[in-house]
Amino acid sequence: MEKTNLSNIKSRFLAPAAISMAAICALSCNPENPEGTTETPMATEFSITYEGSSLTSMTFSRKEEFRLIDLKSNAAWSAEISESGTGWLTVDPAEGKGDSQVAVEVSENTAEETRTADLTFTVEGLEEPVTVTVSQAGNLVAGLMQGLILDVKFNADGTAEDISPLKNTIETIKGPELLTYYNSMSGNYVARFNHRAGYNISTNTGYYKMDFTANQGNFKDKLADGHSIETVFMANTDLHSPEDIWEAKMISCHDAGGTGVIYSDNNIIFCINTTDNGYAKPYSNVYPEKGKYYHAVGVWDKEAGKAKIYIDGELKGTANATGDFVFPGGQKWFGIGADAGVTGENAWNGDVVIARVYDQALTDKDVRNLYNDARAEYPQNTINTQDVQFMTGREVCAGAKYLILGSGYQEGDYVLIESSGNSSGSWECRAELVEQGIVIDLPEDIVSGSYNLLLERRGETHLLGTASLTVVSDPAEVPAPKVVAHRCFHKNAPENSMAALKAAQDLGAFGAEIDIWCTKDGKVVVGHDGNIGGVAFQDHNYSEIKDLTLANGEKVPTLEAMLDQIAAVPGTKLIIEIKSHSSIEQGNRAADEAVKLVKEKGLEDNVEYIAFDFNLCKRVLINDPDAIVAYLNGDKAPTELHEAGLKGVDYSLAPYVNNPGWIAEAHDLGMIVNVWTLNSMSEFMTALNLKTDYISTDAPDELADLIGMLFPEK
Repeated sequence: MEKTNLSNIKSRFLAPAAISMAAICALSCNPENPEGTTETPMATEFSITYEGSSLTSMTFSRKEEFRLIDLKSNAAWSAEISESGTGWLTVDPAEGKGDSQVAVEVSENTAEETRTADLTFTVEGLEEPVTVTVSQAGNLVAGLMQGLILDVKFNADGTAEDISPLKNTIETIKGPELLTYYNSMSGNYVARFNHRAGYNISTNTGYYKMDFTANQGNFKDKLADGHSIETVFMANTDLHSPEDIWEAKMISCHDAGGTGVIYSDNNIIFCINTTDNGYAKPYSNVYPEKGKYYHAVGVWDKEAGKAKIYIDGELKGTANATGDFVFPGGQKWFGIGADAGVTGENAWNGDVVIARVYDQALTDKDVRNLYNDARAEYPQNTINTQDVQFMTGREVCAGAKYLILGSGYQEGDYVLIESSGNSSGSWECRAELVEQGIVIDLPEDIVSGSYNLLLERRGETHLLGTASLTVVSDPAEVPAPKVVAHRCFHKNAPENSMAALKAAQDLGAFGAEIDIWCTKDGKVVVGHDGNIGGVAFQDHNYSEIKDLTLANGEKVPTLEAMLDQIAAVPGTKLIIEIKSHSSIEQGNRAADEAVKLVKEKGLEDNVEYIAFDFNLCKRVLINDPDAIVAYLNGDKAPTELHEAGLKGVDYSLAPYVNNPGWIAEAHDLGMIVNVWTLNSMSEFMTALNLKTDYISTDAPDELADLIGMLFPEK
């Protein structure tokens, strides 16, 4: 797989401009004015903007970079670069007529000095040319790089290597919670850790390890006489969590000693252990906000006996750290994405862009220069997406629609699909804006595998996440969930009403869920709360409640009437929830009467049963051992339900999320899995990824539209 390069991106953006320019030229080639007519010459107009703002100067980092500027013109123009820009500054196209997009590109500046050149536009009809001054920062940190003893470079395949002069060995502990993705701002790959922040990693779920146990002269001695640690990172979670995360570590080697830049006590801190002070912790008083990138440098000046923390080039905290450096007592290795331990500890959730260790105590000026240089390697968050979610871990069809939920998308966005695992391939897909986010067409030649999804906008890329896809060619192999209208389809009708049942049938919902109660004299009626106006169904005879009305004027519905409606318009199943009554006897009577009615009408295949009371589930099976019955309460594993004869599991999202093996367990037992009651696109997407068979919702029309979009008709 090849990473996205500047020439590919430029060609896509510039091609439409070239076509537009050609069209304008063709239209301007008109015959001379007929004799005797006059025409007022059009005034020449010309302007240059970048991202909507007028442009007179451009400043680039020392890295290779290009930007697309917009020219508004009604005349021919040409661009010329001053002699000082020869060899490092280019413009494409260099001439044109009419409105155009022009790419201004600089090569990497390896010299220490800033370089400057003029980009001059000569416009037909304008007396004076228009000049844009282009400057590019010099490499102010070249000398500091010679003092590196660890400089981690992340690779496209998820591995990492040390590119410092020491060339230390870095071990990649591979796992599903680690990926790397291409950062167009720096031209490098960035590590993304998806661990539960602050928790220990009991299995190999992904981090990096540089063991220095035996590296006395080249590494340990250099740490011991003073050192600095530099990192650029981003938290991808709110660290102010209900669990109250104590510590989460981007780069560190703490194990009864050691050093590192970490998150602790709601702060970005530098933490180093010395013989006189134990753990010295200069606090920055900067809380790492979710989605924001920070440049942090921890400095231990042994001679001065001080530890310092810098954030974004500014000194934020100082602490005494006298005496000798205390090496870790047990595990002597630097972790990136987790701290040293028997396995990784205090795991990180988010990005690490830079992870470096220097063999010297950096000065204030050194740190400022590092920050100014590192800003070029920030994924600057000019693309700001929120609440991103998509299908992963499930079957999809090549060429099918693929929805990416969230906000912050714009017209003209693209999605890059790049291999992150054993699969190969890279595709660029145009994104279509929809109410819920964006939709792309999956490539026709995509194969099963793990893929990084990156949003691309004007040459910048932003990681959306990683999707694991099983690609099939036959839509019949893609299990789409079935829609269950919770309390029937009550968008324009009362819940549990005949009108709502008919609406669910008209929609084509797989199921319409209702709630049943048994009156004192054994009549089964329908209603969620079991009362109207405080008159409880189970405490009265049917004759006393039958004339109570719903909001639309309907009388209290009976189960018998709803079964008759199911028989009259087959195709939608009736999902009967037997409510927990005030006594065991009354609850059992409701179950008995419901099953009796269903059998009398011969509708066994058109009905399924659910209940929060496990004994009521088993009561249904006493009356009809072949009935499809599912338990609602969420506190029993599928195996226990299966052993009791139940054929379904019907829980809210939380039990499935907290017990990730339950859905697979149920499916292995041949059981049906439903999830209740989901009403947002985010919840729908979670259920799709869990691969539940049914989804109960109060918005069955919205769910049906989503399923219709994402799952090709079989």
